[in-house]
Amino acid sequence: MNAGRIGPEVPFPDPPVGLSPASTAVWPRLVADLQAIRNASAGNLLRLEGALLARDRLRAVTEALDAAELVTEGSTGQRRPNPLLTLEAALRREVASTLASLGLAASPRTPRATHDGHMSRNVVL
Repeated sequence: MNAGRIGPEVPFPDPPVGLSPASTAVWPRLVADLQAIRNASAGNLLRLEGALLARDRLRAVTEALDAAELVTEGSTGQRRPNPLLTLEAALRREVASTLASLGLAASPRTPRATHDGHMSRNVVL
């Protein structure tokens, strides 16, 4: 942990081990955003870590889809959407819903009030 502080109880954490370089780079800004809206509890930092890990998986799935056919052949020869499309959609929902529940909007929309009256932050990942 570095010397920064989030609040009286939670020290400002270094990026978790296992995040991609891109997620490691955005970690300090997102933690600072959580601090600014007074939503940086230890539990929420774990949720943020989970969202960034899902973001990393999403990027890997998207790269795999970029190199793959979007329509594949099923077990009986029928044409069907690549199963990675379903996984990609689920990961997008997971990242967006987790960030929104933390008060970090994952879109360029106008900031909204969180459950405790603080304004959410827009996050560009």
